Amino acid sequence: MIKRADIQDFESIKKMFINFANSAPVDFLHNPQYDPDHIDQILFAVKTQGVLLVAYDNKQPAGFLIALPAPDVWLPHVKPTLREMAWWVEPEHRQGTIGGKLFLKYLKLAKEMKDNGKINGYTMTLMDKSPDIKLDRYGFRPIETVYYAE
Repeated sequence: MIKRADIQDFESIKKMFINFANSAPVDFLHNPQYDPDHIDQILFAVKTQGVLLVAYDNKQPAGFLIALPAPDVWLPHVKPTLREMAWWVEPEHRQGTIGGKLFLKYLKLAKEMKDNGKINGYTMTLMDKSPDIKLDRYGFRPIETVYYAE
């Protein structure tokens, strides 16, 4: 089941977010020491302003997708872009359809936000180890590549 997250889902999301951080390609994000109140505030802001989805499989937390409208730093008068910030499926649930269902629900909500004039567009980020998803099939086009140096 994919749904818009409620406050009652925050604990499940925070637990999965630790797994998300521990899978990051940069070590300094591993073993995060979060301030739970700070994370609750962020999740509430995303819930009210953006897209906060949670997935359950047999009543077990299985994944989430988080996206928040971000204004342009250089052109603050321009409508924001909805930026996908985190898309996660617990490893034991990756052989099913949960990741795809989260993605499709995100697309539906993002399109609604665009059609309602709240955003200019929306993004998806793929990590170098993400599955090979053909985002162009869904109307996305590549606009930049991010590199990281330590």
